[in-house]
Amino acid sequence: MPAVAAIVLASCSNEADNTVNPEPPAEPVENVKSRVEAFVAENATKSFVYDDEGRISLVEISSSDYDGSSFIRASYTYPEDRNEIGLRYTTYTGSPVGENGTLSNYRTWDEVLTIENGLIAYCEGICDVKDSNSSLNAKYRIEYSYDSEQRLTTAKHYQWTRSGGVYDLDHPWIWYERFVWEKGNMIRHEDEAGGSSPKYIYNYIYNAWPAVDNIGPLVCGMFDAAHSPLHSAGYFGKASENLVSKINTINDLSVNGIKEFGYLFDDRGRIKSYSETYYSPNRYTSYIWRVDWKELSAS
Repeated sequence: MPAVAAIVLASCSNEADNTVNPEPPAEPVENVKSRVEAFVAENATKSFVYDDEGRISLVEISSSDYDGSSFIRASYTYPEDRNEIGLRYTTYTGSPVGENGTLSNYRTWDEVLTIENGLIAYCEGICDVKDSNSSLNAKYRIEYSYDSEQRLTTAKHYQWTRSGGVYDLDHPWIWYERFVWEKGNMIRHEDEAGGSSPKYIYNYIYNAWPAVDNIGPLVCGMFDAAHSPLHSAGYFGKASENLVSKINTINDLSVNGIKEFGYLFDDRGRIKSYSETYYSPNRYTSYIWRVDWKELSAS
């Protein structure tokens, strides 16, 4: 089981995709500095809290649908004397911690991300996984490479499992993620997910609309829920320049899935809602997210 795995949460809606706008405003009516406070759907919420310097400090995600309830909480610290970001990241299904009930799956990552030249060079941490049938404790390291344009190209994963209270540091489990860019956009993401060849392949298609706020769905789904806000802030290099319109997914079982996106914009050129419509051989779902913004003072 890879130590850092992507987790997607959304609410399910039977409504047709009704958030496609033929074209966004050509120019914002006025330039107002703002930041995203939340994504809200029928049965899910993603909320974002920032510190006094405008850095992400807390992300909380909750979802409840036919698969049950899921929760994510990620907290961030920024030591003043080190080029690091501290991250504690917890996901669980079942009843939340502190409430009556039984957790069916619980995972915690304690991680330190090291910054070099303004970008995350690597992260190291401990992952603890518990579910109803088994448990896993592992140490991991991820090394990130960028091109000359500061775009992420490779993530090299190392993982060491724990046995008898000791990590087997002489025998790391190694795999890669690779990112392919074209004309300012990330067009392909290959994830070996613990293997020696791509297990998941994501091909991205874009429309002509600029992703001026770096908050488009591609950023939110490209990384796990804890790393996505750091990517939006530029710690993992440049984001794609345009808004994604479609993602074609291929996994190692050759099962194809297609996810399409539609957008509505406010009179300031910001995304006010977006839809995700997912198609696969035996599944159709449509998700609609409202984007809540908070305007910031000029100072």
